[in-house]
Amino acid sequence: MCQLLQQLESNDITSLTLEASPKEALEKKKSDELIDALSKNTSVTTLTLQKDFLACLRGDVRSQLMQTIAKLPSLQSVTLGNSLLLAPDLTNLVVSAKSLCTVTLDEICLQGEPALVQDLQVALASHGKLKSFTMNNCMASNQEVDMKALENVKLGSTCAGGDAAIDPAADVDTAHAA
Repeated sequence: MCQLLQQLESNDITSLTLEASPKEALEKKKSDELIDALSKNTSVTTLTLQKDFLACLRGDVRSQLMQTIAKLPSLQSVTLGNSLLLAPDLTNLVVSAKSLCTVTLDEICLQGEPALVQDLQVALASHGKLKSFTMNNCMASNQEVDMKALENVKLGSTCAGGDAAIDPAADVDTAHAA
């Protein structure tokens, strides 16, 4: 893990895949170190977090990691899988990651009220560069959420000039995401 942190901080990595979570990553200190290293990174263009990695993180740490990922300036492609994710965390990712072209969700349980998931739909539809949004075997924790509408969102449908309809500086409300 130490070598990975150094590579992230020195921008030696363009593609990062974390799938299996070593026991040390479960420690809050190690998670904080990873988040800190990612916050200094400007080179990661492709990020994959699947299998045990996301699922083993505490919810607050997962949200903090998602907020950090959203700020990666070069991020073009993200694949997230096998975990619970808050709709506002995904919305923040889509709104804040201006270079993002591809989002893939695999076996995600999306948490949040219908209005929060609709915010995600708007963010996806209004992202200027997003070319691909794919969901595989995803579900919502709230039965009132229309996952089909999210899955079938038309990318680029609400903005001609590439300006997002949602302000990335706006505070994303996570209090209702349960």
